[in-house]
Amino acid sequence: MPFLVVSATTPDTPQAWSNHLDYPEALARYREQERDLVASGFVLLADCPMYISDVETYAQMLTPDHILVLRSVIGETYAQPYLRHVEIHGPLDQAGFAQLNRQKYLLLALLSGKTLAPADLEALGGLVSLVETLQDRAHDEGVPQGIVWPNVPFGQAADEEVKLWAEQPDVARALVGQGYAEQLT
Repeated sequence: MPFLVVSATTPDTPQAWSNHLDYPEALARYREQERDLVASGFVLLADCPMYISDVETYAQMLTPDHILVLRSVIGETYAQPYLRHVEIHGPLDQAGFAQLNRQKYLLLALLSGKTLAPADLEALGGLVSLVETLQDRAHDEGVPQGIVWPNVPFGQAADEEVKLWAEQPDVARALVGQGYAEQLT
């Protein structure tokens, strides 16, 4: 399946695009465009279904919230309209606030260089759940993945990147970054 890399400098300007037959080539182009990202623009990497005959029109219509976007990064100014329309509310009761307070102090202890007991580290897992809940709710409210999870691969891109790490670790390290490899292990 071909991949498209699409970028725009503002929501109103014509989008630049390129078509790539393999994922590493598309990811390399995405990384180049990402370095040139401006606050009012975006860069995305998307699937291009084989049945699309007019690739240029398809590329011009792609937006960061399109379902076939596999990886994206969105400039701060471009993201603002999406964020103004999202309110995230989470249920917290007295026990939840007490847990948040404990977790805050555990984080402060970590930041000061203290070693935490395994039970304390496990308690910090609740913060991960809270963050995931906030991210999921924002996405459910229509915030594009590139805002909620900036520059994280989705769908086929995640599979392609695992394959890339297995087959070409040096290329993957350069294109994906070492941090992603650590998340896989």
